[in-house]
Amino acid sequence: MPARQPSKLTEFETQARLASAVVTSEDSFQGVLEADLKAIRSQIDPADDIVAQSVPEAKTPSVIIFQQGLVDVPTMVPPVVKYVREGKLDDVPSVKTVSSSKDAVSALLQGDAILLVNGSQKALVLPFPAKLQPNKPLTDRVVRGPHEAFTSQLAQNLALLRNLVQLRTMRVELFALVPDSEAKVALCYVAGSAPPSVRDEILERLQHVQTRSLVDVTALKLALADDSWSPFVNVQLTERVDTVAVALIRGRYGLFLTGAEQALIAPATFIEMMNPTEDRYLPRFLANTSRVIRWGSLFIALLLESVYIAVTQVHQELLPTPLAFAIARSRIGVPLPVFAEVIVMALIIEVLREAAIRLPGYLSQTISIVGALVIGQAVVQASLISAPVIVLVAVVALASFTVPQYELALTVRFLRFPAMFGAAMLGLFGVTTYVLLLLIHMTKLRSFGVAFLSPLAPFHMSKLPRLFRWPMRAGKPELP
Repeated sequence: MPARQPSKLTEFETQARLASAVVTSEDSFQGVLEADLKAIRSQIDPADDIVAQSVPEAKTPSVIIFQQGLVDVPTMVPPVVKYVREGKLDDVPSVKTVSSSKDAVSALLQGDAILLVNGSQKALVLPFPAKLQPNKPLTDRVVRGPHEAFTSQLAQNLALLRNLVQLRTMRVELFALVPDSEAKVALCYVAGSAPPSVRDEILERLQHVQTRSLVDVTALKLALADDSWSPFVNVQLTERVDTVAVALIRGRYGLFLTGAEQALIAPATFIEMMNPTEDRYLPRFLANTSRVIRWGSLFIALLLESVYIAVTQVHQELLPTPLAFAIARSRIGVPLPVFAEVIVMALIIEVLREAAIRLPGYLSQTISIVGALVIGQAVVQASLISAPVIVLVAVVALASFTVPQYELALTVRFLRFPAMFGAAMLGLFGVTTYVLLLLIHMTKLRSFGVAFLSPLAPFHMSKLPRLFRWPMRAGKPELP
């Protein structure tokens, strides 16, 4: 169970006040070690990734404050401890000194260490930066923007995140789901922007996690689900640092786990999962064009096969005469009805996809391409499947790859099968009924109290730029 108790609203009000960068004379160091340390902590707590270590056997009580992952501790600690023990503070290799807790926190967020000495009204800034070594994204790859992905080291991941966010109101809470366990869960958010009720709900749901089977952060998704019967996920999984950074700035929460190379983002909406972070790095026109293609591909992947079944099997009168004759000629000698053709080819494509995932990397691409070509050519020559159905299924398969989130793409792939059955039984009326039922279900879904289809349902005019980017006007920043 999480060790921390849900914070009170007053705590978030205090952190929101700090977010406005209101500085008073009380921020100046007083020369009292405990008071100066408390002044720094008051601006960043909870920040469990920032460590304060006492210098052992020092002539004057001293504390070194640094962020794990951003500071090269093995290189910093021995020489600093030596200087402090001998009382030769003037010889400490520091770039500058700071006299206020605000400046000290700024140095901490930039990757420096802070040395506080009792009796001194100034703190020493120690530049011992650690070399961040992020991974390269494997699934969330982009052409423009940062190419940084999380690693298996929790401290490194938090350091990468702080390096991008650079906000003194960013909070990090570490706790163990199992008492006395070395595996830690990190909850990150920006105070003043993130709703406190969401934090309390996350901590409450984490108490019901089956800890014995917890080996990756993806296993937490089941415990965080609002509706366990829904095919849609209410948390977003990502391996990109900038995706989590943008989510935190927008008031969402990031969840990390020791040893996991991915992070969870909550709450997650359908719009947010369909618009990747890469759109932020493109011009507005290009980003909106990409989003139109992506949304169009989503509907193609979900409904194109069912519409084809409906118009060729139930509503033939809707087809133009040349197209109807072309489809009829392609089906000469084919023993299966249109519905069976589409279902068989769709299942074959799904089998090829699963086989490509399970095979070794150097074989999967070859087997999937060769398998698709051989099977497609063979079924057409054997008059088992018509050529238009081969083209149809191939287009649907390509369209499904444009969905940014893998879980969402997987959901769309399997939700198209009920649409096919509805089209075979009731034609376009069945497809329309299925779409309406699906929209009703999605409208009722919530992700930690946030509507899954927000800002479309319920409609929020001010948040529509998250669907399509609008031009800047009246000096207001553009919301990507």
